[in-house]
Amino acid sequence: MGGLVQLLPFTYSMMLIGSMSLIALPFLTGFYSKDLIIECAGSSYIFYGSIAFFFSTFTAFLTAFYSSRLLFLTFFNSPNGPKKNYEFLHEPSFIMYLPLAILAIFSIFFGYLFKDLFVGIGSSFWNHSLFIHPDHSLLIETEFGLSSFVKLFILFFSLAGIISAFLLYFILSQKKNYLIFFSGLPNKFNRKLYNFLSNKWYYDRLYESLLDRSLNLGYISYKTLDKGIIELIGPSGLSKTMFSFSKNFTSFDTGYIPHYLFYIVLSFIFFIFFILFELDSKLILLFILIVFFLGSIHHHYSPL
Repeated sequence: MGGLVQLLPFTYSMMLIGSMSLIALPFLTGFYSKDLIIECAGSSYIFYGSIAFFFSTFTAFLTAFYSSRLLFLTFFNSPNGPKKNYEFLHEPSFIMYLPLAILAIFSIFFGYLFKDLFVGIGSSFWNHSLFIHPDHSLLIETEFGLSSFVKLFILFFSLAGIISAFLLYFILSQKKNYLIFFSGLPNKFNRKLYNFLSNKWYYDRLYESLLDRSLNLGYISYKTLDKGIIELIGPSGLSKTMFSFSKNFTSFDTGYIPHYLFYIVLSFIFFIFFILFELDSKLILLFILIVFFLGSIHHHYSPL
């Protein structure tokens, strides 16, 4: 047995309680919420509900497996890291101790005491804050329709996950008996199997090659969307447009009296037309564009 259990008894206790509640062992808080969700899927009497029931049951096995594996590898196996990483290990301070202790107490007793109040049949705790259509209410079928075997089936899978992790990472790893599983296999196959498992099924490498290298979606979306279209029609394009418009508009100030007289006469004519003929907004926009175009001409061809 490793020394971390004796060195960090409080941390181990908190991790043990949290892991057991996450595994959903009976009478712990996680048992009443997790099993109810899986049982509701199994009592829906539709094909998709059955699929969800079996997949969620297998997920319960995986949850129990990796939660137990965490406890065995962290607190019971021999330390595998550098010594300096273990020299300054200590229990949490009171600021962290108190909320963890409160959460641990709730993880043990809250589900058992308040299960019927929150999710019990006929409970009016939620009142009308959560609306459930009568066709989707499955609590009665879950409580009385499922057999005891189906309900215990979930618990059996969770216990199987704990036992599997205990055998692989505690019993066999302590005595190095896991080598018997590979002793009859060729060495080349052993290396490939070890590399496959240690590299997490090459999922990261597959993800990198497909998305990062081949498709390069992140770079393409950044250049075309973030720095391309969005910037063009967004802040960057708007700022450039306003800067160009203001620069062209200031070009009307040429310092020549005939230019000022021309602007005054043109504005006066447009004003008369606007009053007499009730011009619509399109003609007003056309006038602004004409003035803008004339300002550009003056900006490029006015004498120095």
